[in-house]
Amino acid sequence: MMQLSFLVLLSTLVFSVLGRQLVFVEENWPLATEFAIRDDIQSYYENIVDEVLSTYSEVLLLEMQYNSYRHGKRTPYFQEQATLIGLSHANEKCVLKLPAYVGQHLYEMNNHVFSQVEPIVDGFIATLWPTHIDIKPGEPLPENEVASFVHSLNEAVTFHILKTIRDYDITAHVMHAMKQCDVIKSATDDSHSSCRHSRWINYLKSLIPSSSRLGAYFSPPPTSMPSSQKPALTTYLETVATELRQGFDNELESLTDKIQQDLIEEYES
Repeated sequence: MMQLSFLVLLSTLVFSVLGRQLVFVEENWPLATEFAIRDDIQSYYENIVDEVLSTYSEVLLLEMQYNSYRHGKRTPYFQEQATLIGLSHANEKCVLKLPAYVGQHLYEMNNHVFSQVEPIVDGFIATLWPTHIDIKPGEPLPENEVASFVHSLNEAVTFHILKTIRDYDITAHVMHAMKQCDVIKSATDDSHSSCRHSRWINYLKSLIPSSSRLGAYFSPPPTSMPSSQKPALTTYLETVATELRQGFDNELESLTDKIQQDLIEEYES
C-alpha cells in the first residue's frame, strides 16, 4: 500500500506539466509579429488539458487504491481489471503491478498530449484566421468574425486533442507492459514446483467420481466478465473526453472577448 500511495503522491506532482517552449506561428498569419492572441489561445487550451488530465489521472489511481482494499485483498480487483482489458491469465505478481503500469503510462500519455497542444493550436490559428478582413488601425476585427474564428478553432483543436488521446491507446501500453512482465515471471517460475502442483491436482481428480458437478471445482475460472462492466481505464478515457469537451466549450465567450480586447489594444497602440 505504501508503494501505491507513493505512486499517487508522485502522480499529483508530475501530472501537472510545467513549462513550455515558444514556437513561432506561420509567417502567413497576419498577426505573426503579435504573440498576445496566440499566447492567450494556447494558454486557454493548455490550462484545460493540464487540469483535466491531472485531476482525473489522480482520481483513477485513488479509485484503484480504494477498490483494491475495499474487500481486504488487492489481487481480486486487479485481476478483474486485467481480465477486462484482455489479460485473464496474467501472473499474480504482474497483476499486483497493474496500478504502477497504469500510473506510468498515464504520466507518459499526459505529457504527450500536453506537448501536442502547442503545434495543434499554432497550425489551426494560421489556417483559420480570417485573412480576408481588411483591418485598419483603430478598428478591431468585427465581433462576429472573432466568434466564428474561435468556434471553428475550438472544433478543430478539440477533435485533434481527443484524437491524440485515442491514438496513444493507453490500454494497449498497459497490456504490453503486463505481457512483458508475464513473460519474465513465467520464465523464472520454479518449474519443479509447477510439476508437483500439477501432479497433486491430477491425484485429487483421480479420487473423485467423474461428474460435471464435481468437475467444475477443477475448471479454470470464467474468463468473460458481464458486458455491463467496463475497465477502469475505459471509464477514465470516456470521462476525460467528456470533461475536455465541456471545458473547451464552457469559456469560449471569454476567450472571444479576450481576443477582441487584444486586437483593440494592438491597433490602438
